[in-house]
Amino acid sequence: MLRLDPEARIQEKYREIRPQDLAVSKEVTEENRFGQGSSKLAWFWTLDTQLNMEDGGLMEEFYRINWLKASTRRNRWMEDMSLVKHEMMFWTILWFKNQRNTWEARALNSEEPGQMAYAKKQVGLWSEFVQKAKLMFQGMQMDCT
Repeated sequence: MLRLDPEARIQEKYREIRPQDLAVSKEVTEENRFGQGSSKLAWFWTLDTQLNMEDGGLMEEFYRINWLKASTRRNRWMEDMSLVKHEMMFWTILWFKNQRNTWEARALNSEEPGQMAYAKKQVGLWSEFVQKAKLMFQGMQMDCT
């Protein structure tokens, strides 16, 4: 276009496209990244924004899509938070109790004094894990509202 030597006003409106104008937005490639509010569109995406604003066309759709993406992302984070809390409060403690019970059974079934001593040591260790986990997770709130 520059070879055609257009008027200054056309050159001002339609500038040269640089490599940074063609960069793929991180919002598209990394959906869960922080700081998406500072994303800036390349100049050619904003050429006719006044027209779009007046007729409520593409910009309204653009904002609606971004709102839906943000809402979906928030819902996903809320679900993840709920799952993590349940993992901490229930699954972790249940795993520790299961390990304690396994070692208790081994202690009862052991025939050698060394095996019994080691199994009882493991019972104590896993019992301590159960108690510490209960104390650590005691103040956790389960609702994610």
